[in-house]
Amino acid sequence: MAEKKINGFTVWSAARQNGDSPARAEVETKPVDGSREARTFTVITEHTFRTVIEAKRIADSAVENITYVSRDGVPSPLTY
Repeated sequence: MAEKKINGFTVWSAARQNGDSPARAEVETKPVDGSREARTFTVITEHTFRTVIEAKRIADSAVENITYVSRDGVPSPLTY
């Protein structure tokens, strides 16, 4: 799992898959001080992931590229 702290937020990668549906690459943010719940953002791609492992690789890459998190916990840029 890729994880880093930016602008008072912890940012980390995640991947999920429910049943037969395609896996999703996600990035989550949460204030370091725990003042709010975590927010989850889906990494949008031009293709689908067959496995959680593939989705996780893209989510890790997205976290590495994030350079800023807004006061509302929105990461930027959200690219891979």
